[in-house]
Amino acid sequence: MGTILKPVREAPFRCLSKRPRRHAGSVVRFESVGIGTGRRAPGARGGSCLANASSRSKIGGGAQRGGRVPLTVAAVPLSSASAVAGVPAASVAAPGEPARLPVPQEPQTPAGAAEAEVVPLGNVFAEFWAGYNELLAEKPIMVKSMTSFFGFMIGDICAQAIMGGAYDPYRTARLTAFGVLMDGPVGHCWYATLDKNVMPEDPKTTKAIIIKTALDQLIWAPMFSCVFFTFVRTMEGHPELALSTIQSELVPTIVANYALWPLAHLINFRFVPPEQRILYINFVQILWTSYLSNLANNGHANLFHNMF
Repeated sequence: MGTILKPVREAPFRCLSKRPRRHAGSVVRFESVGIGTGRRAPGARGGSCLANASSRSKIGGGAQRGGRVPLTVAAVPLSSASAVAGVPAASVAAPGEPARLPVPQEPQTPAGAAEAEVVPLGNVFAEFWAGYNELLAEKPIMVKSMTSFFGFMIGDICAQAIMGGAYDPYRTARLTAFGVLMDGPVGHCWYATLDKNVMPEDPKTTKAIIIKTALDQLIWAPMFSCVFFTFVRTMEGHPELALSTIQSELVPTIVANYALWPLAHLINFRFVPPEQRILYINFVQILWTSYLSNLANNGHANLFHNMF
């Protein structure tokens, strides 16, 4: 183990020999005589160092007399000296070796901290779904209206993309206005009426499901289609064309409606909770609106044969 020479008291000295005497216990003792006297301190041997000192001095708490001051240097173990200096023992170079600076350690991230910062996608969806249902319970008409807003908007954007040509934002605005003002709030009232009056004590039976589906397709679908065409023509600034549009477009619209909605409503009334009906219908309605919006703007014949 390497050692560091730690002098108890600094004093000018000159060495008579480069080989000091080593004593047991890792202690090296240098004996000195007055410089210029040429006299050696009592008990000194060859190879000691001569140091100039006052005739009376204190070293380590003890007094020395006679002008000769023994200079004691303790050989401190390397590990102890390093601890005193606050430097790791491995970073202190041995005598004759270049000093080695300590390598700074990078702070380590606790295990699992990085994983805790990453939020799984499933948790994000769960939080969104919980917030949606909470707001739906507090303000059902508003939430269903906004649901229809996005349903009609996405449906019309898809319809225009399928048909090609320049995108018409005013057409999308008309459709989304219908979703907010008519489909969401009126649809909420319609399905609440069905759930309240058609076998409310046992709404999941086959009989209740068939009755609700029949009422929806035979009464609601034709009536709401007429409302749709009237609303669109009025928003376009041509309310006088509403009747002629209904006469020419209602039958193909209902025929296309029967290709999609009876099955959709059998699933709706059997599996979907009443408060989620508008959300479910808007998912289906994205396909339906793609058809309906093009039917109202481009005529039914071409689109009907292309899609069905």
